[in-house]
Amino acid sequence: MVQSKDGDYFQMPRAFFRGMIAENSPTWGEDLGKILVATDYDSTRALDLMGEHIGSQLQESIIKFNGVPLAESTIKKKGFDTQLRDTGHMLNSVDHKVIE
Repeated sequence: MVQSKDGDYFQMPRAFFRGMIAENSPTWGEDLGKILVATDYDSTRALDLMGEHIGSQLQESIIKFNGVPLAESTIKKKGFDTQLRDTGHMLNSVDHKVIE
């Protein structure tokens, strides 16, 4: 969260997240339908598998993300020019939970 000049807080844009949703969400209904059939309509298991599916799509988006080029000073500090993957923390933090 970032505080603006007027004191309001806002979340910085996450282009990798928005792009993943725009690209993949049109098929999520069909994907869930197939998973439901495959799990013999076990909704908890199907939603868990769907969460894994969407999570893997998000991780792929993080890996492939190539936004505004990094500053030379950032590349020098990091030692590489890959975006969003300094420590792997974001990539490894993708998770889901089905609440019954």
